[in-house]
Amino acid sequence: MSSFSAQMFEVASILPQTQKGCCVTESPALALTSISATRVTAFSKLGVYQVFFITPEQGACTFSIVISRDLIEWWCIAMESLNILEQLERGLIVSCQALKDEPLYGPEVMAKMAKAAEVGGAVGIRANGADDIKAIKKLITLPIIGLVKKMYEESDIYITPTLNEVDELINAGVGIIAIDGTTRKRPNGQSIEELIDHIHNNGIGIMADISTYEEGIRAAALGVDCVSTTLSGYTSYSPSLKGPDFNLVERLSKRLSIPVFAEGRYNSPEEARKALQIGAHSVVVGSAITRPQEITKKYTNLLKKEGQPHDGQTSKSDREYKRVD
Repeated sequence: MSSFSAQMFEVASILPQTQKGCCVTESPALALTSISATRVTAFSKLGVYQVFFITPEQGACTFSIVISRDLIEWWCIAMESLNILEQLERGLIVSCQALKDEPLYGPEVMAKMAKAAEVGGAVGIRANGADDIKAIKKLITLPIIGLVKKMYEESDIYITPTLNEVDELINAGVGIIAIDGTTRKRPNGQSIEELIDHIHNNGIGIMADISTYEEGIRAAALGVDCVSTTLSGYTSYSPSLKGPDFNLVERLSKRLSIPVFAEGRYNSPEEARKALQIGAHSVVVGSAITRPQEITKKYTNLLKKEGQPHDGQTSKSDREYKRVD
């Protein structure tokens, strides 16, 4: 066995002890650019695999090792998550969501919205609910970050709160599942660790939506694949800001080895660009693109502030109407 093969075998032997969800390429194993594994024979939990590696430094290498099927499955999961994250890097992810009380609610409309985002250059879509996700998948080929918003009486958590919502997303077929990564109590007595294990066991990456620096650190330690600042300003204990939480993005980007997504109140291309400049992996934008009623309000509210009659026939009530309440 060559020294390189021996080194790969040594890496493989320690991987089962590595925390699930970590990036394989961060290990001393050499920044793999591609990997494939073909099982030759198998018995019980062990199999003989022909493993083919390509590395920047060593070129191609093929050798046989005896290794557990669980490990190979885990390795493939890790590499699949890595590939999706690479596709999303330094790009725009458009959040295509509409709730039941909104004018654009419905899978068909959200699918068209996602298609428009793809045409406009988005690298990914964030979508809510299995029906919307299935409709979107019929029209686009971009990676989808899926979530299910559902309220439970005993908890403030509403972004993919329980295993029930996780299973809905698994069946819908998404590349990454977004879950609430805050420290708040989860419904049904379930823990975030249970959700993480279940999602990874089904070969899907995890995005933890967090609201504070400490939550981001904790989520990374628990083994999620990436974190997003989605909930900053939307928990009772996080800072209430009019604009994006750039400070949180920058601090987490400097501290964590996993990708940090900038999300929450990004209302202009300039804000999105700034997030990338301070370390964000990519930027998620929703309302500023996909909620026309909110976009319209920005115009109408500004016009109301003017409060100036344009001709002598404008009544007092008209002038009053143009002022912000």
